[in-house]
Amino acid sequence: MKLASLYLEGELLLRNYAEAKRWLEKAAYEGSPDAQGLLAEMFENGQGVDVDFVTAYAWYSVCYLRDRQEKPKLALERIEKEMTATQINSGQELARQLQSEISRRELL
Repeated sequence: MKLASLYLEGELLLRNYAEAKRWLEKAAYEGSPDAQGLLAEMFENGQGVDVDFVTAYAWYSVCYLRDRQEKPKLALERIEKEMTATQINSGQELARQLQSEISRRELL
């Protein structure tokens, strides 16, 4: 998670969104709410990836379900205003898939 943050912020290492995403995904799938939230922010803001509210919504949802903090809840409310009902449904479905994969990995 720390290495991902270094790549994301460009501190001590050159900013490298691809590397940040790679390390964040690894940590996110291992169940880290911090990584899940940062990954969601990357998709919401188009940091090294195309803006993708569906994927951002899914990762914010997983983050909120795991951590119950205010930040991902507020982010969900914010991006829902930019999304269609179909996109929200897709985000919810993707969140279920992500949560299922995270749970499966935790059992290994």
